[in-house]
Amino acid sequence: MIKVDFSLGHGVDHIRGHVTPFWIKEDYVDLPYVKQETTIKEEVDQWVSMGYPRDTSFTGCMYSSKNPMPAFVNQFKTLFSNLENMTFTLYRMQTMDVMPVHVDHFSTYKNIFNANHDKVIRILVMLEDWKPGHYLEIDGQGITDWRAGDYFIWKNHVPHAASNIGKIEDLRYTLQITATLADEKTHFYESNRLYEFNIPDRSWIEDTTLIKRIRKVLGDNNGLPYIIYTGNERIKALEEIVYPEHIRNQLNTFGVDIYLYEPVCSYLEGQSLYREGGTKHTEWFYSEFADVDYQRLRADELDSILKFKHNNNLDTIRVHTCDYDIEKYYPYYTKDLYLTCDDVCLKTRWYKNILDKDFLNQNIDKKFISLNYRYTFHRQLIAAYLANKSSTLSWAFECDYEHMNKAPWYDLSNDNWDSYRQYIKNGLLTLNQNSPYNLDFTFDKSTEINDSYFKPRFPKHQHITNIDWYAIEQFYKGVFCEVVNETRYAQPTANFSEKVHVPMMYYKPFILVAPPYTLKYIKEQGFKTFSDFWDESYDLIEDHEKRLLAIFKVIDYIDSLSLTEINELYQKMMPILTYNQKLLKMTLRP
Repeated sequence: MIKVDFSLGHGVDHIRGHVTPFWIKEDYVDLPYVKQETTIKEEVDQWVSMGYPRDTSFTGCMYSSKNPMPAFVNQFKTLFSNLENMTFTLYRMQTMDVMPVHVDHFSTYKNIFNANHDKVIRILVMLEDWKPGHYLEIDGQGITDWRAGDYFIWKNHVPHAASNIGKIEDLRYTLQITATLADEKTHFYESNRLYEFNIPDRSWIEDTTLIKRIRKVLGDNNGLPYIIYTGNERIKALEEIVYPEHIRNQLNTFGVDIYLYEPVCSYLEGQSLYREGGTKHTEWFYSEFADVDYQRLRADELDSILKFKHNNNLDTIRVHTCDYDIEKYYPYYTKDLYLTCDDVCLKTRWYKNILDKDFLNQNIDKKFISLNYRYTFHRQLIAAYLANKSSTLSWAFECDYEHMNKAPWYDLSNDNWDSYRQYIKNGLLTLNQNSPYNLDFTFDKSTEINDSYFKPRFPKHQHITNIDWYAIEQFYKGVFCEVVNETRYAQPTANFSEKVHVPMMYYKPFILVAPPYTLKYIKEQGFKTFSDFWDESYDLIEDHEKRLLAIFKVIDYIDSLSLTEINELYQKMMPILTYNQKLLKMTLRP
């Protein structure tokens, strides 16, 4: 996909690019074009003052989006990743049609979409190769000799002109697109990164380094049609795809595989806005629940895939997710979609073999390490519980106790927390007094959390990324166990990420703060965990509050051991730690 970016250089106000044409001449030449004269008298008067005769054929003939658009036009909605509210006009210029230098006003467009004028842009797509006599001018620069598929993008204040003074039979066909640059914050979570492969006439999709890694892992899906989505939330670009009949026929012959790189974003059917001005999700773009009726469980991405299926009358769609047992927890979709857990995110992780040769010749002098970047409630509770123990933390936030008790899946005032409440309060005070705790990232000061629902829960004030992701070896030396805080916690489907790979890489046991059955999922991948050394039954507890309290008990057990006992226990674990590291290197790709 293409991101419209005018920051490529100082003073860049227009951009040129190219896509492989996915249209044919029959798509646009026989449409009922209508001559549309300019209605702005001041512009005509200005052109006449410049020497143009008043009876000049200003503008050309148009076929606007008030009419049904040919199917290929909608594909541009998936091509540009950061544009909203696209409108389309097919434009035909006959011999002696002239559009003198002017600046677009976008009055009707701005009224319809209530658009900010400064963010409205124009895109011109050349539907055919240049012919002698065809002319385009942007910001005083004359342009000829274009190819079909060349496109030009300019900001709203940029003057431009066009004309056709060629042969009568050489009509000039273009597609004119008006759009709004999307607010980056609006699309913070939905990057809209959709990639299609082995689908006819869709070869224009951009191929990134990540996508190349995924395609290598998938073996190009054995030549079968497939789509990769690397973002979160609703897949608007997918919903807007309507394939022509010949593509639909091929897809119904082989079926389509859709690979979701991120966990799905859940909500409950019938859920209104969780917060006024917010979304139907409890955590802004995904949800965490105390309890859930699986019959009501829905997911943004699966909704979009279902709409895509119906829009194109497709028979078979196989959805590959990183959500364990997804078919069990999302029964609403199983009559229309084949759901499976097949985690391409894990399969495309990589490693660098950078361990110091003396890494294992270490004496354990600290019991825990826990690395955190984005704020979540379960990470806040774990950080507070570890703050006054023998631990190494990364933490960049401040919040008060009242805010920490706003999650939907626990209540710190109930009896279950009587043994932990004051300790957590004390740990929170320690965190607030000493934050930020800098390890792999450096922050000038902590980020205050007072409404984590509406505001992105990422640290502010970051000024240096200290170390390469896999080069955090120094923080693991002398540490016994990692408390791994996955991003998702209070959801039914197990999921784990590269965060689990880190302690494996550094020969460390781990306690996993994640959805239920995640340890079970990890063991099914061939790895070993630590039930021979402490109680891992917490993994089987579906009540998210009780599972976290069970994790606290494991932390307490390890904390009760002396450093001598810890070092002895570490040596007993070494066969498992060595096995996991070896398997990890075999699984991941350097």
